[in-house]
Amino acid sequence: MTTSYQDDTDLRRIVSLTQNEINLKRQKTAKDIIQGFTLMASRVVEENNIQIAATLSGSKHTD
Repeated sequence: MTTSYQDDTDLRRIVSLTQNEINLKRQKTAKDIIQGFTLMASRVVEENNIQIAATLSGSKHTD
């Protein structure tokens, strides 16, 4: 089935909307990835702080 367009305006609008949707999904994915890395980094810092505190207090903290 073939769709005909009166001119390129409709087609360009559809392509533009599709590109906008793709860009929004990319932005969301990038934000999710950054949030994941931030969470991992904060956990690493937290674990390092626990190990430093254990070292300074003279106890042996092991997992």
